[in-house]
Amino acid sequence: WDNLFKSLVDLKLLTLSDMNELPNYTMGDDGIDYVFEIATKEKYRMYHYWTPSSYSEKYWQAKNVTQIAEVLQREFAFDYTK
Repeated sequence: WDNLFKSLVDLKLLTLSDMNELPNYTMGDDGIDYVFEIATKEKYRMYHYWTPSSYSEKYWQAKNVTQIAEVLQREFAFDYTK
């Protein structure tokens, strides 16, 4: 668990902004919507990204979201929708 948590923290899982805070990051009619809910003893937050792979070259945050999904896929042996 420690290695998984460190990997996710390194990708800024706890501090990423919501996609709505990024200029010109808009949602489309179809795609993948990633929603993150994170709770610690001190804080709760939720944020989301629509089809981050479409924005990963423009925004490092979207690239990190894609990498977070890949880490979770490897760790828990599931395939997320692509």
